[in-house]
Amino acid sequence: MSPPSLTSTVSEPGADIGSTTVPLANAQGFATGDVIKVGNPSNEETVTVRGVNGNQLTLATALKVAHGIGEPVLRVSDNLIYRD
Repeated sequence: MSPPSLTSTVSEPGADIGSTTVPLANAQGFATGDVIKVGNPSNEETVTVRGVNGNQLTLATALKVAHGIGEPVLRVSDNLIYRD
């Protein structure tokens, strides 16, 4: 079962190469452990959310490319843990 779709966009001031944070227009619903795609098809990368503080996501790894204001952010999997 897939997580519910969740999208936002990068907000000011954008995110530089090597940054471990991404400012979002709206981070509501994003959570620690979510796997997200950041960017347009030409510069898209997949990263894991390490924390959420207001409308800013902290990432588990640094960004490999810069992301400008308005670029899409899409959750591709959430932090759901299955246990027996």
